[in-house]
Amino acid sequence: MAISAGATVTEVSLVNLPETLTDLTYADFALHSMSYAGDAIDLDIVCQLLHPAERRQPRTDNGYRPNPEASGGWSWQTAMPELHTAHWADLDLDNLEFPRPAEPDLARRQPLLQRLESSPLGQSVLDAARHLKIILQHQPQFELELADQHWVVRSKDLEDRIILPYIQRINGHLNRLLSEVGLSSQGINQVICTGGSASLPKMARWLRQKFPNATIVQDTYYSDRPPSCSRVAYGLVNLVRYPQVLDLTRHQYSDMFLLMELLRTFPDQPMPLDGILHLLKEQGLNVEACEPHLMALLEGRLPPGLLPVAANYPGVLPSTDETMTALSATPLFSRPNPQIYVPNQQQCDRLRAYLGRLLADKQQTLVDPLLVRLTALSV
Repeated sequence: MAISAGATVTEVSLVNLPETLTDLTYADFALHSMSYAGDAIDLDIVCQLLHPAERRQPRTDNGYRPNPEASGGWSWQTAMPELHTAHWADLDLDNLEFPRPAEPDLARRQPLLQRLESSPLGQSVLDAARHLKIILQHQPQFELELADQHWVVRSKDLEDRIILPYIQRINGHLNRLLSEVGLSSQGINQVICTGGSASLPKMARWLRQKFPNATIVQDTYYSDRPPSCSRVAYGLVNLVRYPQVLDLTRHQYSDMFLLMELLRTFPDQPMPLDGILHLLKEQGLNVEACEPHLMALLEGRLPPGLLPVAANYPGVLPSTDETMTALSATPLFSRPNPQIYVPNQQQCDRLRAYLGRLLADKQQTLVDPLLVRLTALSV
């Protein structure tokens, strides 16, 4: 089992390694992921441990200065002395809805992140949160001053309010993975943790209880600076030795390419599903490999990211462009009966023109599937 948790995504995977590693394929892996990791933990530290009024006190000018020796060698203070006269209230966080701990909750996290990143004080708050996440792994509490506020932050509060809910979320994904492959936790003999968010001491303690028969391999990070290399980078380099573990079909047949192929191939007349798939086969597509994605397109689900959706991305304003509105409102195909698909020619023409504008200055033309050529070089 592997747990990879860096800045933005936590991924868990399960694989039964064959005796001969060259026999390992992508199909041998079971994978789950969630859009919550280090950056979201930083925001939860702000919301749960720094902003609540009961967690902080007004700073008093008593000559306090961080003492690394008294803090086990750890210290932090803002790199901007001018913030000494700033006020916490200037952040104006009370009018924001805070995200739930350990939840992706993008609709609430994005406005909060934008608010913090938009001012020097907010940037320092994020920097303090990143350092607290590391410092409190090594000592029971840390004393912090920023702007007109003073905190004594305890590692127990970090664990109980933020790290424990995060581990519970990971535990849910692991349980689903084990159920999917029909294994028990006693059947796992090795767990590899990589990435800063997977290096938490509480994570290792929990994993030892969860998988009593497993060897826990956990990367260690002694500062907030990224390591010179990572297991992910090493794995990418080794991909040329084991190319069969690459999800080749997904990379060859992207949703964007399949959409373009449908627009190029579909005639201006109703077609049964078998006829559509036959035409695509004649174009050289491996229809069996990408049929679920083709069906999603025929059912009206456009590729993620093709059109900006304000509901999914709070930083994106709703589009007032008539073309965007029309593309979002009307499906490409209608179905008079379950087996017949009728193209909406006006919508198809509109989408062709839109895609043409998107691809006008791009290297990728979506004319052919992508080819993956992996070559091992002798050095």
